[in-house]
Amino acid sequence: MALKQFNPTSPARRGLVLIDRASLWSGKPVKALTEGKTKTGGRNNMGHATARGIGGGHKQRYRIVDFKRRKWDMAATVERIEYDPNRTAFIALITYTDGEQAYILAPQRLTPGDQVVAGRKVDVPGELFYCGYSIKDLVAAHAEDFGYEETAFLLLTGCLPTAAQLERFCSYLRSQRALPPRFRKELVDLVNDSMMNSLQLSITSLYGEDPNPDSTRIEDVTRHSLDLIAKFPALVAYAYHAMQYKYRGRDLRLISPLDTGATAENFMHLFRAGSGYTLDEAKLLDLFLVLHAEHGGGNNSTFTVRTVSSSETDTFSAITAGIASLKGHLHGGANEKVMAMFAQAKEAIKDWRDREEVAEYLRRILRRQAGDGSGKLYGFGHAVYTISDPRALLLKDVCADLARSRGRADEYALLTLIGELGPQIIEELKPGKRTCANVDFYSGFLLDCLGIPVELYTPLFALARVAGWCAHRLEQLVQNRLIRPAYYNPIEQRRYVPLSERG
Repeated sequence: MALKQFNPTSPARRGLVLIDRASLWSGKPVKALTEGKTKTGGRNNMGHATARGIGGGHKQRYRIVDFKRRKWDMAATVERIEYDPNRTAFIALITYTDGEQAYILAPQRLTPGDQVVAGRKVDVPGELFYCGYSIKDLVAAHAEDFGYEETAFLLLTGCLPTAAQLERFCSYLRSQRALPPRFRKELVDLVNDSMMNSLQLSITSLYGEDPNPDSTRIEDVTRHSLDLIAKFPALVAYAYHAMQYKYRGRDLRLISPLDTGATAENFMHLFRAGSGYTLDEAKLLDLFLVLHAEHGGGNNSTFTVRTVSSSETDTFSAITAGIASLKGHLHGGANEKVMAMFAQAKEAIKDWRDREEVAEYLRRILRRQAGDGSGKLYGFGHAVYTISDPRALLLKDVCADLARSRGRADEYALLTLIGELGPQIIEELKPGKRTCANVDFYSGFLLDCLGIPVELYTPLFALARVAGWCAHRLEQLVQNRLIRPAYYNPIEQRRYVPLSERG
């Protein structure tokens, strides 16, 4: 069972999913796993129709589906995928290792030959998909060029662009990169000593530059989204330079955006203020942007954007709400904490290759005897991934080559050793807690090797994620219902006591 590539013809059809039924089993179900239909289902137990126009085909046999998965912690192999017409659902025939067969509901992307197991909690290698496409395939497809623009197009439309569509999309983004002249003049007064707060103020200022900022028409919201994606590199780079000028006494270097090249190239050009960058550096930043562009609607900032959008507020307010969420160290600022922890580890560990010394230092962190005293190993654990974070694996391979080229192989060796030992030490001191190194564990090292200061780590996360935020906002508005929290108040009713009677 696979999702078909689908090109929606209208905004209302963006969420429509088509299923490829070519590989479905077309024969009869397993007789031992069926039972006769009753007359309420159109046929009686003899298989004879009891109501005109009802029944037919395999509707006369009712497949017995094991909803509760009676065999726990026993592996099974998927034999075939079938369509159950009585439930209008896809089901899989599986064979357990002891030979017993059963029908189960078939999750998306389950195929014959797959191994499945039912357990209270089953750990599997992590996967990440953008609109049905594996992040590994998207990254591999752009190993020699830039992929963020295609990724943004995919997220916003739900489909991959043709060459002509991608060129038109990139051309429009390039045409919208420049910030209004008035904005550049007022930037120094606008920024403060917090990059994320400065970004919020900058985006709020762009609200006043738009001809129709409050519109929630899909055409206008799409235009708002593209303008923000295009302008975000300048917003981040200019805010950083203005902050350095205002609070650090450095020269103010604001140059015009590139009118050619990719988003990653444009940011490196603006950040370096014309002092130069290599193509490989821009490609590495592009990889960072692709890996951070989206991660579903369950993460805090994306859910915040969807919640705020459901009230039909303007695009600029919705994106500033996402930035406010991303500012927190439990979400977007985690790689900053990782690099701070890594800097302390380099100072405290005498022999970077001594596994036992490194392991003991990690134990001391978890016991609040080292590190920042929080008892946390930053860069480990995730709400979704337990065995592996696919984004971390992709970054790990890239960082290995980057570290060698920058003369930082010893640092990388220590980082990977911490990444290897961290989950073991966490499970040792917290039995039953399974973790893995996540994307933040390696992303900070990547940015550090590119010479990007820690103040820009989370703003660059926002630069990448704005495409995902805008895509979720569009999806929310197309099928909008106001999102309300399910809140339970455990306090019982009480009698009001006048102030004079309170002791």
